[in-house]
Amino acid sequence: MGNNPLLTVQDRAALVHEAAGTVGNLLTLTYGLLALGLVITALGIVNTLAVSVAERTREIGVLRAIGMDRAGIRRVIRPESLTIAAFGTLLGLLGGMFGARAVGALAADRIRRTGGTGPDRSSRHPRR
Repeated sequence: MGNNPLLTVQDRAALVHEAAGTVGNLLTLTYGLLALGLVITALGIVNTLAVSVAERTREIGVLRAIGMDRAGIRRVIRPESLTIAAFGTLLGLLGGMFGARAVGALAADRIRRTGGTGPDRSSRHPRR
């Protein structure tokens, strides 16, 4: 074994500490990606609403011309924005739940095939 850099001998505490550091790094990465997703989602919602308002400029002008005030315009646009947000949330939750179930089923199948021991080597040639 000697000075093999691929092989290290550790006690249980060192192994747990090393694994905790790796898991902590993965969690930090996951939280960062989640935050990035939330920012992108918020920008998408704002962009959708801005496009909706821009497309409805003439309608808003007509409503203002017949006497509706700014608060009335907000009362018209706010339910639309809440509807868009609700449908986006619903679709996101359904997609996330479907994706989580699919990944969970794939992982469970993989664990069942390998017995939880690691990579599936059944399709490879046995070692000689």
